[in-house]
Amino acid sequence: MSCRLQLVWHGALGEYSDGCICQLPGKHVSADAAAATLATIVDMQERARRANLRRSVRDMDVWNPAKGNFCPWNAAPECFDQ
Repeated sequence: MSCRLQLVWHGALGEYSDGCICQLPGKHVSADAAAATLATIVDMQERARRANLRRSVRDMDVWNPAKGNFCPWNAAPECFDQ
């Protein structure tokens, strides 16, 4: 099966991501529609990046069995007291 879409725009959206906007042949995408699509793609990438950052920080928390709690990686020393 072949793709009949024409590439309208292609660019880097971040360190590891590229994005593109395509259209059907003979149809033209308005500049406003292309800009809105690009803004949505960038917003989705930023939300994913923030979620990954929150998840990686949460995974750095340390379980303290003596107190029965999680201590954030940057917590005060009292959190880790045995």
